[in-house]
Amino acid sequence: AEGAGEGGQEEAPEAIVARLPPTALREVYAALLKTSAHPFTLEPRARLMLEIHELREWDKHQRQLVVHRQACHLATALGQEEAAERLREAMAPGTLE
Repeated sequence: AEGAGEGGQEEAPEAIVARLPPTALREVYAALLKTSAHPFTLEPRARLMLEIHELREWDKHQRQLVVHRQACHLATALGQEEAAERLREAMAPGTLE
């Protein structure tokens, strides 16, 4: 789908990804699968010390961190360094909480 972007028209995500060679697609897929919230993970014993609402909040932040990291991997693979940098900047406050 086309839409108005900063520089004019936006390109459909499928069209951007279609330009990548198959080996790059495999590498991106592998990177997305391996993405984790490490080192921001809690050991099982530490998880037991949190109250349920604190644990839910912790898990929510971890999921958001993983999604942000995956988005950074994808943006970098697609040559969208400016987008990757914006994602890293957006990720910093949540990571430091």
